[in-house]
Amino acid sequence: MEVPPLDRDTALASEVALAKWLDTWVRLVLRFRLSSIALIAVVTAIAGALFLQVEVRNSLRYMIDESSERGNYYYDTREIFGSDNVMLLGIEDDEVLTAAFLEKLRRLEKALEAHPMVMEVTSLGGLQRVGSNEAGAMEVRPYFPEGQSDAERVEAVAALRADGMYVPGLLTEDGKGTAVIVRLVGDTKADMKRPGVKSAMLATAERLPNGRLLLRTDEGRASLVDTARMFAVPDLYDLVAANGFDVERLYKTG
Repeated sequence: MEVPPLDRDTALASEVALAKWLDTWVRLVLRFRLSSIALIAVVTAIAGALFLQVEVRNSLRYMIDESSERGNYYYDTREIFGSDNVMLLGIEDDEVLTAAFLEKLRRLEKALEAHPMVMEVTSLGGLQRVGSNEAGAMEVRPYFPEGQSDAERVEAVAALRADGMYVPGLLTEDGKGTAVIVRLVGDTKADMKRPGVKSAMLATAERLPNGRLLLRTDEGRASLVDTARMFAVPDLYDLVAANGFDVERLYKTG
């Protein structure tokens, strides 16, 4: 099939029309140059103000389907803990109640709590109870302190089960499963003032496109803390592995 030749007259007419329009536009801008500059400045200022009001939402509650199985678990977790700023590590091991394993849990607690994005860690290793000393005064002491004898540990396990508050949450009925609950920094102003959080927030701002703009508003800073918390999770798993736990075998959220 023969292709008809291009209509050069039509193309030329379009180019001429475009050139005339551009010439008219340039002359208009040059004629009212001050007004044009002022208009551009106003439009830029309005666009910048609108950009600062943009809210970056990276919390899981905006990303998952509430009706899905994962969604049900997520919202159940929020109902239990009151927040999504929680990591839960589930551990199954026949040695959970041995002195060596409890010592390993204590080391893990200290390592995790040293991270700037961690508020608090709860595990069997450092779990405390309220009791009375020899003088009859009330005191708070750990269930499983360092140097505890086998007989004392058996008594502590019995007391833990009798309390009922931590079974099966921190200790399964068969004594072969436990959990480590890691409460992470939230996006409140008080949390943002904690040592190390500001540095993490600034580092996160450098990693994000236009991240420094988020530092100008409370909502932006809260978003940066949320993102910094998300970035911290792999580091926390590295700490778990460094303290002798096989991360791949753990039940984990967060």
